[in-house]
Amino acid sequence: MRRTNTVQLLVYSLLIFLFIIEWFVEELELLPFIVSWLPELLSAAVAAILLAELGAGRTLCLRPIYLVIFVAFILVLIAGWVTNSVSGGTIFGGVRFYLRYVPFFLLPIVYRFQEGQLNKIYVLLFVLLLAQIPITVVQKFVLDYPPDLVRGTANVGSVLSFLLIAGCGASLALYLSGRLSFTRFAVLLLLLYFPTTINETKSTLFYLPVCLVTTYLLIGKSAVNRHSPFVVFGSTGALLATFFLMYSLTLDAKWGAKDSDEGAGSLAAFFLDPEQGVLKYFFTGDAQYVDADVVLNRKKSVVFGQRFEPGIRESRIRRADSIALPFHLFKGDIVRGMIGLGAGNAGYVSVDAFNGRYFDVWSYINVDLSVTVYLLEVGILGFVVFLALIFVIFADSVRLARSGSKHSHIGAWWAGVCLMFLLSLFYKNFVAFNIASYLFWLFSGLVVSLSFKSSHGRVRRVVANEAPYPSEPPAQPLTR
Repeated sequence: MRRTNTVQLLVYSLLIFLFIIEWFVEELELLPFIVSWLPELLSAAVAAILLAELGAGRTLCLRPIYLVIFVAFILVLIAGWVTNSVSGGTIFGGVRFYLRYVPFFLLPIVYRFQEGQLNKIYVLLFVLLLAQIPITVVQKFVLDYPPDLVRGTANVGSVLSFLLIAGCGASLALYLSGRLSFTRFAVLLLLLYFPTTINETKSTLFYLPVCLVTTYLLIGKSAVNRHSPFVVFGSTGALLATFFLMYSLTLDAKWGAKDSDEGAGSLAAFFLDPEQGVLKYFFTGDAQYVDADVVLNRKKSVVFGQRFEPGIRESRIRRADSIALPFHLFKGDIVRGMIGLGAGNAGYVSVDAFNGRYFDVWSYINVDLSVTVYLLEVGILGFVVFLALIFVIFADSVRLARSGSKHSHIGAWWAGVCLMFLLSLFYKNFVAFNIASYLFWLFSGLVVSLSFKSSHGRVRRVVANEAPYPSEPPAQPLTR
């Protein structure tokens, strides 16, 4: 009982800390920076509990492929560190960046959460998401923040939109499975979606249909309400139209100038005039002008070549350019192209002692995509292994969605979130944001565990006196 209470407290603390700590530290400046390390201290505490559970004979509720992927990723990390002669402090920083979420991913896989515990976690998550509404309203209409600073308690607006749309997907899954009435679903959907219409996050146009449609397609014929197709596609279209309208009314000023560095005309022109809009936003071609010899061999004090003035700290390298950058830097260097510069060696961290030799690649070029960081630090092999992990989690989500268990709706929802997360790797450096990554890996571990249990019926125990985990009964709609 004591360990059960401890695990519950750790999970609740993590959720609350993720939503408030960095907001208090970075925006409100009410807490010292060191407090932002609390989630990592919780990870250490969870790691200790996991070792105790495994020592007591607990079974890992996951398929062996996960262990293969984990070992492969560790081997890539080690190869990168050895090949690039990475220092101990930088290795520690790399371990923090890539592996700090692992304990919470493994927690649901090792520890057996009861149904009541899971429900309390879901409720707390919804409460924290709904709390973003008044905060974003104050930021937008009282404090008059610029659109890209309307981010609630999250790090950036795109992270907030990701979380809120994931909440919209969860609401849809609850409705389609008969656990939420249409009225409550509609209210919850509108509340969660509203903050995404007043911040500057165009990724909403992709996240929303991916999450909602994927959730519906996987629940499909098992949906309780026969009108669900009209509800899903109608609400998706209406919400996208609302986003388009709100963006056009409040944010078009930013895109109003044809000679703007970031876009053209309006949100409509952003897509309809690709040369001045979407192409200009994602791609300039300037990655080819970054001097690889300067960056990798440190032969000059500036990073850029002839196209940029010496000492410049901002370039016009955009998202697509950032993806091309590692391939440009490693052209002709197959080893570095495959295993990278070493985990932690090319990313910027807040503690100077942990910064790697190539951290100024980040500070000069403003690389802000997960895919770029992975390609720079762990190479093509590391990124492929990471993508394999996301794919296997997605496959387990689909398997859970089709299992017919009482948790099928969770699998359908999480499959949509996995696709959103995959898209986010090419939009922002989501891996660096605690609030997004901790939540993703915690719930991924939960889905992996539930999928394993639904597939195997009973989980084998290595301890003789441990009661077997019962097979799950068929899903039963709750009273509305």
